[in-house]
Amino acid sequence: MLELARCEFLLRRENVLLLGNSARAKRIWRWRSVWPPARGAIACAFTTAAALVHELMEARDEKRLLRFQKQMASHELLLVDELGFVPLSKSGAELLSRFSVSVTSAARRW
Repeated sequence: MLELARCEFLLRRENVLLLGNSARAKRIWRWRSVWPPARGAIACAFTTAAALVHELMEARDEKRLLRFQKQMASHELLLVDELGFVPLSKSGAELLSRFSVSVTSAARRW
């Protein structure tokens, strides 16, 4: 938790996956006033996995997927909550998987 508080994973461009019971520790870290993303010190966006998949599918259908991915990659930190909480369709899960790879690759180029 101390390493998360220091946000060094951002400097290393690493993904972090927090697993646990619903709502407890994950949400505490998201809103804690001492955490730089919560204070607005880091360009941060928050979404749920279901909402992100919906946006990805909509962007794909409207042929603006690359633009949406670039928009999301502009954030230094993207918090995705409820991953695994709501079942995703096969195509939605594939889009989410490809999205995480493309955003991580874009972040490493910065």
